[in-house]
Amino acid sequence: MYKYFTLFLVILYSCSTVKESSDESKVKGDTPEENTTVQDDTKDLPPPQIDINVEKEVDDKDKASIVEFPDKSASFPGGADVMKEWISSNMQYPETAKEAEKEGKVFVQFVVLKDGSIDKISILRGVSEDLDKEAIRLIKSMPKWNPGQQQGKDVNTRNRIAITFKKE
Repeated sequence: MYKYFTLFLVILYSCSTVKESSDESKVKGDTPEENTTVQDDTKDLPPPQIDINVEKEVDDKDKASIVEFPDKSASFPGGADVMKEWISSNMQYPETAKEAEKEGKVFVQFVVLKDGSIDKISILRGVSEDLDKEAIRLIKSMPKWNPGQQQGKDVNTRNRIAITFKKE
């Protein structure tokens, strides 16, 4: 018990001396020529001001703006179940993928524009080149979506979906 108490005091003392020495000055360099004392002038400076604007206004003229988390997300006409049916009925499983027995989920990202059209399609995580191309083809051929909304106005929104390719 005495060992632990002594160890505690040593640690406590060393922490307090390190804090005192770091508050007074800072030492720069390892060699005697570089070993100079530098005054810490940061004590006199006010803390930095950070302006956080939670609500980002979307300018109607700015077609490049994309809202990541809108009040109302963009949706496939008819909902998610209808979208799954549409994907399965329009999917053309590539022959090369069938022969190579490739399966898996392709994660696709795209932007639904204010008018419901789809733009900026990209693969977040693919399975193979041919399955990735088929996923992009499916997204491009989708009907217009219901656009997302921010503060009651239609906005461009980023969406992500997974398309599952399973050999039957």
